[in-house]
Amino acid sequence: IESTDFQGKEKQVKVKGNEVFTASAVIIATGAGWRRLNVPGEAEYIGRGVAFCPHCDGPFYAGKEVAAAIIKLITGELKPTSGTVHVNGYSLERIRKREIPYMRRTVGVVFQDFRLIASKTVYDNVAFAMRVVGSDNKEIRERVPYVLELVGLENKSRRHPSELSGGEQQRLAIARALVNNPSTIIADEPTGNLDPARSLEIMTLLQEINNLGTTVLVVTHEMNLVEQFAKRVISIDDGLVISDGMEGC
Repeated sequence: IESTDFQGKEKQVKVKGNEVFTASAVIIATGAGWRRLNVPGEAEYIGRGVAFCPHCDGPFYAGKEVAAAIIKLITGELKPTSGTVHVNGYSLERIRKREIPYMRRTVGVVFQDFRLIASKTVYDNVAFAMRVVGSDNKEIRERVPYVLELVGLENKSRRHPSELSGGEQQRLAIARALVNNPSTIIADEPTGNLDPARSLEIMTLLQEINNLGTTVLVVTHEMNLVEQFAKRVISIDDGLVISDGMEGC
């Protein structure tokens, strides 16, 4: 995420199954056969908002699978067989197994299906994310209310997820991803289960988080929504980057 050395070059690699390759370009397998993902120029992501549009004219799955593989590369779930992947100071092709949890603390992930703990309150869902990384009670008491206020849930800390609207549940998921102060937030289809009004609210919230200095990477197929924000947009179609700029998909 910090920087890449693609320099506009391309390289094809024949793949089997869902292996992932990087070499001068990011090579992503979306299925059997030939796939390539060319990233033109030098990519700089620090402190910027970035959106991946999984498709523009092509079938939805073509870009979505590529974007999913990119997320797995960033979070260390997939390891490149060659080339380099740099995430917040970590080189993932050389990272040691014991370092992966520390790297993942620098990346918060927001999922389309929220993945909240139904038995826990709003407060405890967020606090749980701090407890698993070893934060003490004093840190939790200071940080959780701040993050809940940031996402507009400060008055619903004692509610359970089932008592929240879809938009509020997504705000809670964002709070949980944000609470450990990661330098990067990845939002995978964060508006996929929301109506247009709530979708705009969530994207606006992510923009506000980005304005505070956190890198935000959004994977979405909602092109009309993306075009309302003056952010960098990388469009993927059939395994290829077809555009990369500020003008939308």
